[in-house]
Amino acid sequence: MSFSLSSGVVEPAVRTQLETRTGPTPLLFFGNALSFNNNQLEIAMKKWHKQYGDIFTIWMGTEPIITFHDAPTMFETYVKDGETFTDRLNSDVHKFLRQGKYGIFITDGELWKEHRRFAIHVLKNFGLGKNIMQERILNEIVAMIDYIKDDMKNGISEIPIPIEIDRAVGSIINGLTFGKRFLKENLKEFLRVKNFAVRTIRYAGDPFYRIMETNME
Repeated sequence: MSFSLSSGVVEPAVRTQLETRTGPTPLLFFGNALSFNNNQLEIAMKKWHKQYGDIFTIWMGTEPIITFHDAPTMFETYVKDGETFTDRLNSDVHKFLRQGKYGIFITDGELWKEHRRFAIHVLKNFGLGKNIMQERILNEIVAMIDYIKDDMKNGISEIPIPIEIDRAVGSIINGLTFGKRFLKENLKEFLRVKNFAVRTIRYAGDPFYRIMETNME
């Protein structure tokens, strides 16, 4: 279990950690990104955790990132002092793609607080914290079970349960957000949307993507 913190939002206590450079030695331009090749991030982080302790610095390209690997530090940082660390890294790639510091995952400051208030208000209208939310979830589960039973009656021997669960969860979220469910006949559309979202998140978090953004100017 670990969390990371970009150097762009660190406070003096954390800056001390950044200045000590405790962590794996970075390569010029690449930082520690080559250690994450072939999806080796988890293995590399476990190795460094044993070697450098609960708090150490890694480098994504030319940008240092402090990582926390113990629950007490995470609690102190993100719960007790969470307001201090609400800012987001405003990278060159994000500026280019979003024409500024916009988007659900990138927005911070007053704009983020305004979006948060709006989101909570909308979710409450959708039934967050009320029985209606439970009803929608239960209805989707019942529909999923009915689909599976229909497939069994039609003699289908192999039923992809994980895909059905994915579709049900996506249907709940999409129904609450946009008012449209993903029914059995919309499975291809759901998979297309899901794959697009997965690729977007994967590319945004790719270490080599982070290296590229440091040289955009």
